Amino acid sequence: MIVDDELVGVARELLERRFGERTGAATAVYTLEGGCYSSVSLTVTNASSCIAPEVGAMCEAHKNGERISALVTVERLVDGGPVLFRTPAGPTIDQLARTAAREAEIAVHNLAEEDEFFIRPLRSLAVAHISQMTMEGNYDAGFKRLTSELRELARVQALPTTRAQWPACLRSGLEDELVQRYAGPRGKPRHPVEFLHPNNLPSRRLRHIWNGFEAASHAFFEAIVDHHEPTLRALDCTDSDLLHLRQGAESVRAVFANLLVWVGFGRPVENEMPFLPYYSWRLKHGVPMHEYFGPASAAAAAVDPVAELIRLLAEPGEGGIGGYLRQRRLFLLEVFVDGTGRCPFDSVTLELFRETGHELQAAVAAGVLLTDDPTPDR
Repeated sequence: MIVDDELVGVARELLERRFGERTGAATAVYTLEGGCYSSVSLTVTNASSCIAPEVGAMCEAHKNGERISALVTVERLVDGGPVLFRTPAGPTIDQLARTAAREAEIAVHNLAEEDEFFIRPLRSLAVAHISQMTMEGNYDAGFKRLTSELRELARVQALPTTRAQWPACLRSGLEDELVQRYAGPRGKPRHPVEFLHPNNLPSRRLRHIWNGFEAASHAFFEAIVDHHEPTLRALDCTDSDLLHLRQGAESVRAVFANLLVWVGFGRPVENEMPFLPYYSWRLKHGVPMHEYFGPASAAAAAVDPVAELIRLLAEPGEGGIGGYLRQRRLFLLEVFVDGTGRCPFDSVTLELFRETGHELQAAVAAGVLLTDDPTPDR
């Protein structure tokens, strides 16, 4: 789901209907499940008691068990003034970290042209807004104390579940009518210094793959964590640990998003760090994605980006996505925190990517993927 003209229109219409030409703010959101919610700000005499415009829509989505995937807020700062785009405030970003996908598209205001906006993923906005909950539990020790137990859980239960259920889950995501609808329009181009995202890709087929993968992986990983929650709690996993395990799914999506950007543009991917996109300079091992896959991969992607994506996903050894992740050491939790443990679910991640490659191959053969324009620009 992306910040499209329809979502902006919902926010603008609500602002006009509720406030007219007076000051006020209105928010509209999409959810991964296909919902659309909106809300307005509440201003009272005591400034500390004012309610941000995003709160109502967030609570409505949260009440229905849905995860926000796109958000836009518009406002008038003075009576009769222009309609401007508003960046969510720090407390709102912290709340979104619990109610939205980390790849959720957030409209942020453009300082140069105030009636325009840029798109940024929530994960790039949330870097400086970390709730206390994320600092608790076993995660800061890299799950070292639970490594053997979590690895056994991954081997005995998570791996077989991935092999058995993920292909059908992805197929359902690709075939979903709402997913195909939102894969059609190309996302708003970002500011030149902003990171690229799959919804910005010129290829409608790649946008379709991204939207299907995003929706399917969200449902799949949430179901896995929910199913194994009793076992995880028996291992002394806290609420914070369960949150981090769910965020691990977001890191899988971040890697997949980067791979799509590579095959779609053939240019260097700058935000290799899944949780901290502006901190990719901290990656000291191996070589960046564009250097690892190299000119041959870029040339193959220029001819058929989907075929090259499938090859990189399905390649079991060096030269594929697994080899890239290992040499870049993106499975080491010390990249993100002070712990030194290895991600206990690395084998599940690699299996999911391999199964994704196989299922995409089947989707191509069955004609499931949307077609591209005759000459999409790269």
